Amino acid sequence: MALQSLGGNAEYVLLETAGRNALDFHIAYYIGTLSVQDPSAGFHIISKDSGFDALIKHLAGKGIVVCRSADIAGIPRPTPHAALDAQVQTAVKDLIRRAEARPRTMKTLRSTLHSLFRKQLSDQELKALLDALCKQGKVKIDGMKAAYDLPGKVTIPASP
Repeated sequence: MALQSLGGNAEYVLLETAGRNALDFHIAYYIGTLSVQDPSAGFHIISKDSGFDALIKHLAGKGIVVCRSADIAGIPRPTPHAALDAQVQTAVKDLIRRAEARPRTMKTLRSTLHSLFRKQLSDQELKALLDALCKQGKVKIDGMKAAYDLPGKVTIPASP
């Protein structure tokens, strides 16, 4: 009943067969599928079952934000700082994946990040994300050129 108040922000999924841990496997499947579709998404598992904690820990290691609450009232409200941290993690993960194909100019970097977040970030949110990447030293801007210092990777300087 509590989900109904979420309207289109929640979806009911009917399990075709019941069984031990059937719901758990469905939840793991949908989190995996949805996290591929939207790498910046965060997930909440509503369950008193602490058995999900191992899955949550594993997904956190993969950069997927998931938390568990015993009921809907226990879902933590996102703060702007927490949302920005999640965006920075997603951006860093994407930039590492791009390796040599990382954007070399500020204009291309802005466009790349804008596309990564499905063009849903406002100009102010995009600026905050770029500022956070620079403040953490992941991105270095020199004029209109972009360079990167990302974990586990060699620093790629801006091209001349």
